[in-house]
Amino acid sequence: MFVCTCLLFILPYFYGSMLLKKNVTNKLLYIPIGFIVEFVLWTVISLPFLFFNRCFKDAVLVFSLISVFYMLVELFIRIKNQRTDIRKEWDSMAFFLREKSRDYLGNKVFLIMLGVVLFQICRSVFFQYGYGDNRVYTAMVNDMVETGIFYPYDDVSGEMITSLNSIPKKYILSSWYTFEAAISSMADIKSLVLISTILPGFLIFIIYVIWWAFADVLFLGKISSKAGFLIALSLLLEFRDDDISSYMLYWPTYGKSITAHIIIVLFMLFWINNTSKRDIWNEVYLFLLMIAGCASSTMGLMIMPIELSLVTGITALKNKKITAKQVKLYVTLLIPVMIYAFLFLK
Repeated sequence: MFVCTCLLFILPYFYGSMLLKKNVTNKLLYIPIGFIVEFVLWTVISLPFLFFNRCFKDAVLVFSLISVFYMLVELFIRIKNQRTDIRKEWDSMAFFLREKSRDYLGNKVFLIMLGVVLFQICRSVFFQYGYGDNRVYTAMVNDMVETGIFYPYDDVSGEMITSLNSIPKKYILSSWYTFEAAISSMADIKSLVLISTILPGFLIFIIYVIWWAFADVLFLGKISSKAGFLIALSLLLEFRDDDISSYMLYWPTYGKSITAHIIIVLFMLFWINNTSKRDIWNEVYLFLLMIAGCASSTMGLMIMPIELSLVTGITALKNKKITAKQVKLYVTLLIPVMIYAFLFLK
């Protein structure tokens, strides 16, 4: 469980603080930001192993070594050279718990929001609807962990797959399920337990953290307005009878849910941040989000260029001009989409 905590909370926090420490004031947002970085890192490491020898264990080993090395280096730097910063972070956290918590816990709208969100998180952990696709994806993850091979069995016939060409492209290019298998293997947690209990609660938690940060942009830090926005959002998802709400509330571990509820919202958030204050690291993260969107599901391969074109067009209309920098950024962010489209059509 300690390894799982490191993979889902500590390591993502380190990645998020390293990449965007100056651009993000909400430190809780480091976790979903870093989680996407972690996912992209796994994608970059795992795809060569998948294409050349399908050895899942070797990819997990390399990913584990890089993760452990980075955590040790990060801890060493923080302990040796940033003792004052650690003390400041601790004092800042203590101040928040002592002073700011009064503002939050004394706000009735925030308490209602907290109750609704905790209800949805707890329900996702303790109860899920059975669904055919969910069983298939869980079985695929478990097979990879048990055999040490990427996609060892055909999901329809159950026969052993001997050729990469026999694996559907939607699985080959979707690194999300192999990422779940990597977490399961590294943390030594059964795939069914991970996908049915731990990951759903964690993913809904970071989804609402992202939406809270988005609400902070919309309502300029007003607690009641932000909390009311999240209550309206949660109730809208609760009572809508469609795939988007079902993916988040009941099957948040789907690759489509990762694309729709985490990556797309983060992309909008950082695009807004980039238009107000251009920063190279902000644009690097937008590029990583484009990779993550394409790698999480084939839906992302279609949605991400549409979203990029939409926000680019809105920005151009707002500024009443199209600059060379906007065109350069647009083309750069399209590179992952073109690479994945080439691999998909090949």
